[in-house]
Amino acid sequence: SQKPILIILTLLTFALTIHIASDVLARVPHVQDSLTYLFQAQTLARGELWAPAPQLPDFFKQEFLLVQNGRWFGKYPPGYPALLALGGIFLIAMRVISWRIPVAMLATLAAMASLFNFLGPDHYPNAAIHLLSGASILGAFFIATDPVTSPVSPRGQLLFGMGCGALVFIIRTWAGYPEGMAFAILLMNAATPLIDRYVRPRIFGHGAKKSGAASK
Repeated sequence: SQKPILIILTLLTFALTIHIASDVLARVPHVQDSLTYLFQAQTLARGELWAPAPQLPDFFKQEFLLVQNGRWFGKYPPGYPALLALGGIFLIAMRVISWRIPVAMLATLAAMASLFNFLGPDHYPNAAIHLLSGASILGAFFIATDPVTSPVSPRGQLLFGMGCGALVFIIRTWAGYPEGMAFAILLMNAATPLIDRYVRPRIFGHGAKKSGAASK
C-alpha cells in the first residue's frame, strides 16, 4: 500500500519546512505581507498608528508599507477584520457559503490559542490577537469556503475547518511566518479528496430495495 509512504513523505516535508523556517531563516519574516504584519504589530504595541518616516524613505518602500507625509505605516488599517466579519455573516445569511468551515476554523484557532496562552501567557498571544490579526477572518469566510476546493459533506467541512485552524496556529507559532493562513488552506485543500473519500454523506434510500426484497 502507498498510504504509509505518502504519510511519511508528508510528515518529512512538513518537518523539513519547519527546520528551514526555524534554523535557516531564523524565524524572521521574508515575505512582504508578513513583514507588514510584523511592522504594524510593533507599531500598535507602542500605542501608535504609524512610525516616523525613515531618513531615506525610498529604500524602505515596498508594496504593503507606505511612507507619506512623514509617516511610515502599513496599508492594512486597524479594525478591518470586523468589516470582513460582517461580510462573512452576510454571505452565511444569504446561504452563499456554509457556516461550518468558518466556525470550525475560527473556533479551533481560538481554542488552541487560549490553551497555549493559558500555559504560557508570556510566550503565546491570546485568542483575540489570533482572530483579529492577519488574514484570519478573510481566510475563514472568503478563501477556505471555496466550494471547489473544500469538502462536500457537513462532517467533512467541519474537519476541514478544524484542520485549517490548527495549521494556522502551528505555522504562526513555530514556523517562520507570522501569517500562516495561505499555507494552512493550501495544505487542507490538498487533503480535501482524502476527506471526501472517508467522510461521505449519507445516501438516502440506499439499500431500501434490497431490505424490502429480502423481507419478501
